[in-house]
Amino acid sequence: MNLLPSPEQAELTAAAARFLAAAAPVNDAGALWGEMASLGWLAIGVSAELGGAGGSAADQALLFRELGRALAPGPLLGTALGVAVAIAGGHAELAQSLMNGGTTAALAEPWRDGSAGVAGGEAGAAGGGARVSGRFRLLDVDTAGWVTVLTPNGLAIVGAEQVRDRAHSLPAPDATVPVALAQLDGVDAELAVTGEVDRSAVVARGRILAAALLVGILEAVRDLSVAYVLQREQFGKPIGSFQAVKHRCADMAVRAEAAGSLLWLAALSLDAGAPDAARLAASVKALASEYAVVSAHDNVQNHGGMGFTAECSAHLYVKRALEWSVTLGTPDLLLAEVAR
Repeated sequence: MNLLPSPEQAELTAAAARFLAAAAPVNDAGALWGEMASLGWLAIGVSAELGGAGGSAADQALLFRELGRALAPGPLLGTALGVAVAIAGGHAELAQSLMNGGTTAALAEPWRDGSAGVAGGEAGAAGGGARVSGRFRLLDVDTAGWVTVLTPNGLAIVGAEQVRDRAHSLPAPDATVPVALAQLDGVDAELAVTGEVDRSAVVARGRILAAALLVGILEAVRDLSVAYVLQREQFGKPIGSFQAVKHRCADMAVRAEAAGSLLWLAALSLDAGAPDAARLAASVKALASEYAVVSAHDNVQNHGGMGFTAECSAHLYVKRALEWSVTLGTPDLLLAEVAR
């Protein structure tokens, strides 16, 4: 299996990086979301026959890596997975609306509630009397039109108004990714998908995309640290020449390379329908979660005293890494799943 990006994938990555660099700092998340939709980014990974822009899970992961590197705001995971759930549930109109930026979807996953799930309705059917119950952690529900719900026994899409009425905001590490908890008791679903094959594929894709966001952070903090320690001097020498600093930077580079390589293997395995795709998706999400948090903290250390100030961007990567590291499974839970 060739883990190197194709020329087309390299151009997609370069174009995304140029656009996001020009857009930074992001002052208007809504305008950015509209531009991403107009560029077809929300439709990548969906075949043209289904109204998408074509491409694969690997293409989508490459894009999400750049979004992670740029700390792009917005309901990235909820909307991307909402498209997949809408397509699996046969709701082409909703999928198209999500892809063209006409609406967005928050993300909901069970929070310390093993009984949370989807009940009733027919597998893969829109509507059908399906209901969602349980305690859920929500990302980006404040302004979303829909909520993509992932549970152990099925997937669903629920109107955001039904969820917002029951949601309680939580203090979040990153204010650009609002977090809430909601207790849902038999909330009507717009559509539900209860087939295990579809559920497993969507969850695996979600974990790969979350890992891609974290790999973007890994690469960003590595590059920020290297650039800083090469130009910052102490005792007449760049601090990057000091053993403690250079070893931290080397560790950051190894983490980024290891997580990135496993990410491409997992994405390509999902595209190929490999039997171990779900296990690889869980593995890379666990690895990227742990590594991104450690490297983001190392980046603060490498910046010295200024690394602890609000004026330095280092703290932004720590906050986003902490947020995404617990989304779609913490490292401990994911590794336990892989070991089963």
